Amino acid sequence: MLDEIQTELNKEGEELTAEEVDKQARKYAGLEDNADYDDDKHTAFWMALIKGGLATAAGESSNALTNIAKGLSIGVDAYGKDISNISAQERADRKALGEARYKVVQDSKNEQLALRTAKVQYLQNKAQLLQSSEQFKESMDFKKVEAANNTAFKAATFEVQMFQAINNANIAGETLELKKQSLAQDKDLRQKTLDATIKSLESKERMNLLGEDAKKVLALGDEYATYKDGKLKVTDDGRELLETFMMSKATGKLTDLMESVKDAKENLRVGGVTYPDAKTAKTAAFLYYKGGYADNIAKVKEDPTKKENRIEIIDQIKQKFADESNGIFGSQSNTANDGFSNFKKD
Repeated sequence: MLDEIQTELNKEGEELTAEEVDKQARKYAGLEDNADYDDDKHTAFWMALIKGGLATAAGESSNALTNIAKGLSIGVDAYGKDISNISAQERADRKALGEARYKVVQDSKNEQLALRTAKVQYLQNKAQLLQSSEQFKESMDFKKVEAANNTAFKAATFEVQMFQAINNANIAGETLELKKQSLAQDKDLRQKTLDATIKSLESKERMNLLGEDAKKVLALGDEYATYKDGKLKVTDDGRELLETFMMSKATGKLTDLMESVKDAKENLRVGGVTYPDAKTAKTAAFLYYKGGYADNIAKVKEDPTKKENRIEIIDQIKQKFADESNGIFGSQSNTANDGFSNFKKD
C-alpha cells in the first residue's frame, strides 16, 4: 500500500499538506467512506503509516511526504538532550525536524491531527512501559524513560500550538528559522503570537481533544503549566520557555531547551558561566538563548574566517553574558556547557 500511495503522491505538482496525504492514504486503505472511522482510529492509522515506512517510501525526494511523516512523529524519538551535548550534525538535524513539524501544521485540521498523533504516541509509549518487568519498573532507568515520555508529549503539544499561532500570524519569512528571526526582532508581534499560543493551549476545545490524562501530563511538575479545577494554566516559566524557543535559532526542539534549563538548575552553570543558586541559573539559561548569546556563539563556531581568534571572540561573548546574567565566567578557554561544545574547533 505504501508504494501505491507514494506513486499517487508523486503525481502531484505542488507541495502537499497532511490533509492531502491523508486523503490518498485513506483511499487506498478503503477507509474514505467509513462513518465509524473515529479520530483515534484515524490517528492510529496515520501512525501505522509512519511506523510502517512512510518516510522511507518517500525516500529523499522533494515530495512533501517525507516532511509530513517526520513532522507527525513528534512523540516517538522526541526525548530531549542538553544542548551542550548535541553535535553540530544533530543540531542541523533538529532544525530540519523543526521545519518539518512546522510545515505539517498549516491549518486547523492538520493541527488537530498532529495533537492526536502526539497523544496516541504518548499513550503507546506509556503502555509499553507499563508492560515492563517489575524489576525494571523499580529502577531509575524506568523513571527516566517515563519522565522523558511525559516531557516529549508536553513539548510536542506546546510546539504544535506555537507553530499554529506563528502560521496564523502571517509572519514574514518562508521558513521557520526566518519567522523566528522576525519574531526576535519585533517584540509586539512576538507577544501577540505568544498570547495566541497560550490562549490556544488553555482553550477548552484543545483540552477536550487531548483528554483528561494528557491534560495532567501537561501540568506535571507545575513548572510550565498547572492543571486545577478542570483548567490548564501556562505559568510564567511556561511563557518564558515558549518565548525563548520562539526567538532562538539555536534551539531546534523544545525538549532540548527544557533539558538545558533543567541541567542549568542542577549544575548551576550555563555557557561556562557559574551561578550561586538554581533560580539565577534558570533565568540565565533562558537569557542565554533568548538573548542571542547561543546564536552568536554558533555563528562564530561555523565561520571559517574566525578560525584564528575563535576562542577569544567566544570568551568575549561569554563574559558579556556573565555580566548581564550576574554570573562568574571562569576559565577563559572553557567551552564546557556552552551549548556548542561538540562543534569542531579546527
